[in-house]
Amino acid sequence: MKQLEMAKWLKGLTLFTGAIGLVTLSMIVPVVIGEVFIGENESTVWVYLFNGFVWLTAVPVYIALYKIWKICGNIAINNSFCNANATYLKDISCLAIFDTALYLVTMIIGILFMQVNIIAILLLICGVGAGIFVAVATVALAHLTTKASAIKQENDLTI
Repeated sequence: MKQLEMAKWLKGLTLFTGAIGLVTLSMIVPVVIGEVFIGENESTVWVYLFNGFVWLTAVPVYIALYKIWKICGNIAINNSFCNANATYLKDISCLAIFDTALYLVTMIIGILFMQVNIIAILLLICGVGAGIFVAVATVALAHLTTKASAIKQENDLTI
């Protein structure tokens, strides 16, 4: 697969991921998952707090999707191993850590005030685990991209 073709596929997947996320945030989360988190508590305050939390945690995800889009642009021009991509990956890692911290704080507050049920806590634990996984993976990729960029620059000077 050529660089340009792969970059187009990656950009398409990025757009698809963003669209699926918007549909999930707009339609599925408030109706289905909101009932699991809120449960018997019919207070509109909890509904607004839950929906606000979900949209707040979506902001870092969409910023990360934008960074992925920029990485795909660098792949398209055959500049996969550059310091800019390493920086984008480090930024994605920071965004994942921020999102993970939001989930962790929410889980702790939910446990302290007993406002969430066990299913909600398990889902929050899954969110924390996924955030840690993304953060570690992107830091490792950023390190490898930095090393590859240094090797590429050295080879460019040698030739």
